[in-house]
Amino acid sequence: MRRGSTSIRDLSTYEMYDIVVAGLRRGGWPEASTVAVMRTVEAHVLGSALDIVAPSDLISQDSADERFSEIRAALDPQFTDSSSAEAAFDLGLRALIDGLARQLDGGRA
Repeated sequence: MRRGSTSIRDLSTYEMYDIVVAGLRRGGWPEASTVAVMRTVEAHVLGSALDIVAPSDLISQDSADERFSEIRAALDPQFTDSSSAEAAFDLGLRALIDGLARQLDGGRA
C-alpha cells in the first residue's frame, strides 16, 4: 500500500463497483480485466470532472508566451468549442468506448 492512502471501506462504494463489474462480466469481459476497465473509465470521469470545474481560461492563448507558437495557434479563440473541457470529455469517452470495444471484440481483453 502506498504511503498516505487507505483502502476503500465504504459499503456503498463496493456495492456500486460490484454492479459495474457484474455488468462488465455480462458484457463479455473476462473477470481478470473487469477492475482495470472499471478503473480506466473511472479515471477518465474523475479527471474530466476536475477539468470541467477548472477556470475556463486555465490554458489560454493570452497566457502562452509567444515562443510557443504551436500551442498559441491551437488555443485560437475560434477553436474554443472544440478545445473545451466538455469537448475533451466527449473525445476521451468516445476513444475509451471505441478502444474497449475493439479490445473486447478482438479477444484481447
